[in-house]
Amino acid sequence: MWFEIPGKPVPKQRPRVVNGHAYTPDKTKDFEDLVALKYRQANGRKHAGPVAVSVTVWYEIPQSWTKKRKAETLLKPHTQKPDLDNVVKSILDGLTGVAWEDDAQVSRISASKYWNDKPTRTVVLVEEA
Repeated sequence: MWFEIPGKPVPKQRPRVVNGHAYTPDKTKDFEDLVALKYRQANGRKHAGPVAVSVTVWYEIPQSWTKKRKAETLLKPHTQKPDLDNVVKSILDGLTGVAWEDDAQVSRISASKYWNDKPTRTVVLVEEA
């Protein structure tokens, strides 16, 4: 089952520690909550066994770029920040407890990021492995 998350993805940030208590930064937590919401809205179910996850992030080409640069970049790999592995971690953490009980159930991950002429969004596929 696939679902889409609108807007720029938020990479997993390092936990913050205040008075000896570690917590997830609000920006990361808000994105993880959005991931869970979009999965539920797509009628995603909680899987009991192993799952495979595919993540594709489509970044909008900046309007300020020249037509030539836009044409050369369209559908090409996105190699700028944020790091793809940190984006995937935020998505997996957002789906834990919603798409599966424990992220140890994720037995296969595929991830990529590309430039596109449409608004930035993330497409996620969750299926039984």
